Amino acid sequence: MDHFAVTEEQIASLRLRQKLDEVNEAAQTHLAPIQDHVNFTLQKAYFKCAHECFDRSRRQEEISNCVENCSVPLSRVQQTFESEMAQFQERLNRSLMVCKDKYEAAKLQQKPGAVNDFLSCADLSIQDGIKMLPLLTNKFKASFGIKDNRPSLVYLVLFCYFLNVLLYDVDLARSSGHMSHIRLFKKWVRNPNYRGRLEDLLISCHDAKSP
Repeated sequence: MDHFAVTEEQIASLRLRQKLDEVNEAAQTHLAPIQDHVNFTLQKAYFKCAHECFDRSRRQEEISNCVENCSVPLSRVQQTFESEMAQFQERLNRSLMVCKDKYEAAKLQQKPGAVNDFLSCADLSIQDGIKMLPLLTNKFKASFGIKDNRPSLVYLVLFCYFLNVLLYDVDLARSSGHMSHIRLFKKWVRNPNYRGRLEDLLISCHDAKSP
Protein backbone atom coordinates (compact mmCIF):
# COMPACT_ATOMS: atom_id res chain seq x y z
CA MET A 1 0.00 0.00 0.00
CA ASP A 2 1.49 3.31 -1.06
CA HIS A 3 1.77 6.41 1.09
CA PHE A 4 -1.12 8.14 -0.69
CA ALA A 5 -3.47 5.23 0.02
CA VAL A 6 -2.47 5.18 3.70
CA THR A 7 -3.07 8.92 4.03
CA GLU A 8 -6.41 8.60 2.25
CA GLU A 9 -7.54 5.86 4.66
CA GLN A 10 -6.43 7.90 7.65
CA ILE A 11 -8.48 10.86 6.44
CA ALA A 12 -11.45 8.55 5.85
CA SER A 13 -11.11 7.14 9.36
CA LEU A 14 -11.02 10.65 10.84
CA ARG A 15 -14.09 11.75 8.89
CA LEU A 16 -15.94 8.60 9.96
CA ARG A 17 -15.21 9.35 13.62
CA GLN A 18 -16.52 12.88 13.11
CA LYS A 19 -19.73 11.48 11.62
CA LEU A 20 -20.11 9.08 14.54
CA ASP A 21 -19.71 12.03 16.89
CA GLU A 22 -22.71 13.57 15.14
CA VAL A 23 -24.75 10.51 16.09
CA ASN A 24 -23.65 10.75 19.72
CA GLU A 25 -24.50 14.45 19.90
CA ALA A 26 -27.89 13.89 18.29
CA ALA A 27 -28.60 11.00 20.65
CA GLN A 28 -27.73 13.11 23.69
CA THR A 29 -30.02 15.89 22.48
CA HIS A 30 -33.01 13.72 21.63
CA LEU A 31 -32.69 11.37 24.59
CA ALA A 32 -32.10 14.05 27.24
CA PRO A 33 -35.74 13.95 28.45
CA ILE A 34 -35.56 10.16 28.70
CA GLN A 35 -32.31 10.25 30.65
CA ASP A 36 -33.77 12.87 32.97
CA HIS A 37 -36.85 10.71 33.54
CA VAL A 38 -34.73 7.66 34.35
CA ASN A 39 -31.93 9.31 36.32
CA PHE A 40 -34.02 11.83 38.24
CA THR A 41 -37.77 11.16 38.26
CA LEU A 42 -37.69 7.38 38.58
CA GLN A 43 -34.66 7.25 40.87
CA LYS A 44 -36.22 9.87 43.12
CA ALA A 45 -39.42 7.81 43.27
CA TYR A 46 -37.38 4.69 44.02
CA PHE A 47 -35.47 6.23 46.92
CA LYS A 48 -38.64 7.74 48.34
CA CYS A 49 -40.41 4.41 48.13
CA ALA A 50 -37.45 2.54 49.62
CA HIS A 51 -37.16 5.04 52.46
CA GLU A 52 -40.75 4.37 53.46
CA CYS A 53 -40.00 0.63 53.62
CA PHE A 54 -37.87 1.10 56.73
CA ASP A 55 -40.55 0.73 59.35
CA ARG A 56 -39.48 -0.67 62.72
CA SER A 57 -42.69 -2.67 62.90
CA ARG A 58 -41.57 -4.71 59.89
CA ARG A 59 -39.31 -7.71 59.87
CA GLN A 60 -36.03 -7.51 57.93
CA GLU A 61 -37.35 -9.82 55.23
CA GLU A 62 -40.40 -7.62 54.75
CA ILE A 63 -38.20 -4.55 54.45
CA SER A 64 -35.99 -6.25 51.86
CA ASN A 65 -39.00 -7.35 49.82
CA CYS A 66 -40.45 -3.85 50.02
CA VAL A 67 -37.21 -2.26 48.77
CA GLU A 68 -36.98 -4.81 45.98
CA ASN A 69 -40.54 -4.05 44.88
CA CYS A 70 -39.69 -0.34 44.85
CA SER A 71 -36.90 -0.98 42.38
CA VAL A 72 -39.12 -2.80 39.86
CA PRO A 73 -40.36 0.27 37.89
CA LEU A 74 -36.86 1.72 37.61
CA SER A 75 -35.31 -1.63 36.66
CA ARG A 76 -37.90 -2.29 33.96
CA VAL A 77 -37.40 1.12 32.38
CA GLN A 78 -33.60 0.80 32.52
CA GLN A 79 -33.74 -2.64 30.90
CA THR A 80 -36.08 -1.43 28.16
CA PHE A 81 -33.94 1.64 27.50
CA GLU A 82 -30.68 -0.33 27.38
CA SER A 83 -32.22 -3.01 25.14
CA GLU A 84 -33.62 -0.49 22.65
CA MET A 85 -30.38 1.47 22.54
CA ALA A 86 -28.38 -1.73 22.04
CA GLN A 87 -30.62 -2.61 19.09
CA PHE A 88 -30.21 0.89 17.68
CA GLN A 89 -26.43 0.61 17.95
CA GLU A 90 -26.45 -2.87 16.44
CA ARG A 91 -28.48 -1.72 13.43
CA LEU A 92 -26.11 1.19 12.88
CA ASN A 93 -23.07 -1.09 13.19
CA ARG A 94 -24.50 -3.57 10.68
CA SER A 95 -25.21 -0.79 8.22
CA LEU A 96 -21.69 0.58 8.58
CA MET A 97 -20.25 -2.93 8.23
CA VAL A 98 -21.98 -3.26 4.85
CA CYS A 99 -20.27 -0.03 3.79
CA LYS A 100 -16.96 -1.37 5.07
CA ASP A 101 -17.35 -4.65 3.16
CA LYS A 102 -18.15 -2.78 -0.05
CA TYR A 103 -15.09 -0.61 0.49
CA GLU A 104 -12.80 -3.61 1.03
CA ALA A 105 -14.12 -5.24 -2.14
CA ALA A 106 -13.65 -2.03 -4.13
CA LYS A 107 -10.14 -1.65 -2.76
CA LEU A 108 -9.18 -5.16 -3.88
CA GLN A 109 -10.51 -4.36 -7.34
CA GLN A 110 -8.59 -1.06 -7.24
CA LYS A 111 -11.70 0.90 -8.12
CA PRO A 112 -11.17 4.67 -8.18
CA GLY A 113 -13.06 6.70 -5.61
CA ALA A 114 -13.45 3.77 -3.22
CA VAL A 115 -12.83 5.94 -0.14
CA ASN A 116 -15.34 8.57 -1.21
CA ASP A 117 -17.91 5.86 -1.94
CA PHE A 118 -17.32 4.43 1.52
CA LEU A 119 -17.76 7.80 3.19
CA SER A 120 -20.94 8.47 1.23
CA CYS A 121 -22.31 5.08 2.24
CA ALA A 122 -21.34 5.63 5.88
CA ASP A 123 -22.84 9.11 5.89
CA LEU A 124 -26.14 7.76 4.54
CA SER A 125 -26.19 5.09 7.25
CA ILE A 126 -25.47 7.63 9.96
CA GLN A 127 -28.08 10.08 8.70
CA ASP A 128 -30.64 7.27 8.64
CA GLY A 129 -29.71 6.50 12.24
CA ILE A 130 -30.10 10.14 13.27
CA LYS A 131 -33.54 10.25 11.62
CA MET A 132 -34.57 7.29 13.78
CA LEU A 133 -33.74 9.06 17.05
CA PRO A 134 -36.92 11.21 17.24
CA LEU A 135 -39.02 8.10 16.57
CA LEU A 136 -37.13 6.18 19.23
CA THR A 137 -37.56 9.05 21.67
CA ASN A 138 -41.32 9.14 21.07
CA LYS A 139 -41.45 5.39 21.57
CA PHE A 140 -39.70 5.76 24.93
CA LYS A 141 -42.03 8.58 25.97
CA ALA A 142 -45.10 6.52 25.15
CA SER A 143 -43.73 3.42 26.86
CA PHE A 144 -42.53 5.23 30.00
CA GLY A 145 -45.50 7.58 30.29
CA ILE A 146 -43.43 10.74 29.82
CA LYS A 147 -45.56 13.76 29.06
CA ASP A 148 -44.38 16.56 26.81
CA ASN A 149 -44.20 19.74 28.90
CA ARG A 150 -44.10 22.14 25.97
CA PRO A 151 -46.90 24.72 26.19
CA SER A 152 -49.80 24.40 23.78
CA LEU A 153 -50.47 27.04 21.13
CA VAL A 154 -53.50 28.25 23.11
CA TYR A 155 -51.38 28.97 26.17
CA LEU A 156 -48.73 30.63 24.01
CA VAL A 157 -51.30 32.98 22.45
CA LEU A 158 -52.76 33.84 25.86
CA PHE A 159 -49.30 34.52 27.26
CA CYS A 160 -48.42 36.78 24.32
CA TYR A 161 -51.68 38.72 24.68
CA PHE A 162 -51.19 39.11 28.42
CA LEU A 163 -47.58 40.27 27.99
CA ASN A 164 -48.62 42.78 25.32
CA VAL A 165 -51.28 44.21 27.66
CA LEU A 166 -48.86 44.51 30.56
CA LEU A 167 -46.29 46.36 28.49
CA TYR A 168 -48.37 48.63 26.31
CA ASP A 169 -52.03 48.79 27.39
CA VAL A 170 -52.27 49.41 31.12
CA ASP A 171 -55.80 50.84 30.80
CA LEU A 172 -57.03 47.62 29.25
CA ALA A 173 -55.26 45.60 31.94
CA ARG A 174 -56.94 47.73 34.63
CA SER A 175 -60.40 47.30 33.12
CA SER A 176 -59.82 43.56 32.70
CA GLY A 177 -59.05 43.08 36.38
CA HIS A 178 -55.31 42.46 36.00
CA MET A 179 -54.17 45.15 38.45
CA SER A 180 -52.52 42.64 40.77
CA HIS A 181 -50.37 41.52 37.86
CA ILE A 182 -49.70 45.16 36.97
CA ARG A 183 -48.29 45.72 40.44
CA LEU A 184 -46.25 42.55 40.14
CA PHE A 185 -44.65 43.65 36.86
CA LYS A 186 -44.46 47.35 37.71
CA LYS A 187 -40.77 47.35 38.64
CA TRP A 188 -39.91 45.12 35.70
CA VAL A 189 -41.56 47.38 33.15
CA ARG A 190 -39.89 50.49 34.56
CA ASN A 191 -36.49 48.85 34.73
CA PRO A 192 -34.79 49.18 31.29
CA ASN A 193 -33.03 45.86 31.64
CA TYR A 194 -36.14 43.88 32.53
CA ARG A 195 -38.29 45.78 30.04
CA GLY A 196 -35.86 44.90 27.29
CA ARG A 197 -36.13 41.23 28.18
CA LEU A 198 -39.92 41.39 28.24
CA GLU A 199 -39.97 43.11 24.86
CA ASP A 200 -37.68 40.41 23.50
CA LEU A 201 -40.21 37.86 24.74
CA LEU A 202 -42.97 39.75 22.98
CA ILE A 203 -41.00 39.73 19.73
CA SER A 204 -40.59 35.97 20.13
CA CYS A 205 -44.34 35.72 20.66
CA HIS A 206 -45.05 37.56 17.42
CA ASP A 207 -42.53 35.37 15.59
CA ALA A 208 -44.15 32.23 16.98
CA LYS A 209 -47.60 33.34 15.86
CA SER A 210 -46.44 34.31 12.38
CA PRO A 211 -47.06 31.68 9.67
